[in-house]
Amino acid sequence: MGHSSINVSLLLKNFNNAEFSILSSTGNVVMTETLDRSAGTIFVQCSELASGIYLIDIRNNGASLGTQRFIVN
Repeated sequence: MGHSSINVSLLLKNFNNAEFSILSSTGNVVMTETLDRSAGTIFVQCSELASGIYLIDIRNNGASLGTQRFIVN
């Protein structure tokens, strides 16, 4: 059985307009949220996502800071 949530730890400095997006394997954005300045971890409820492969893309002022793949069972 798969996990019901994922945690992504962050070390962001000097960000003002950071957000993360969850993208499906076809490239569709399924979730986008703004990051709180005090946040050090992103919690994503996977129970809201269908089984499949996803990407989490973290951006600051529109520039990508990193992308990570994850699987929802």
